[in-house]
Amino acid sequence: MTYKLACPGCGERVSRQRAFLYPRLNDSCRACGTKFRVGTAGWIASLMVVTLDVLCYEACQKHLISRYLGIALVLLTCVAATWLLPYFAPVVRTSKATQ
Repeated sequence: MTYKLACPGCGERVSRQRAFLYPRLNDSCRACGTKFRVGTAGWIASLMVVTLDVLCYEACQKHLISRYLGIALVLLTCVAATWLLPYFAPVVRTSKATQ
């Protein structure tokens, strides 16, 4: 699989820590200054993760699954999203470098 969360100008990867701990709508590359944002596929993948988490929560609240299984499923989807979303979230250039 190709790591798609990278600068479209120079190809430098955006770290998972930077992508998930410091989320921004528009970001700029630290190496070349190109501005970019996550594309539509990345937003759809993120929305699917949130939907799965809400479904797990609702199933737990309606006593369809146990509380511990609900917590485990929410944690599992969050870990899987952190690991897999950079492979499914391509970026789109918004402007060129301003150097």
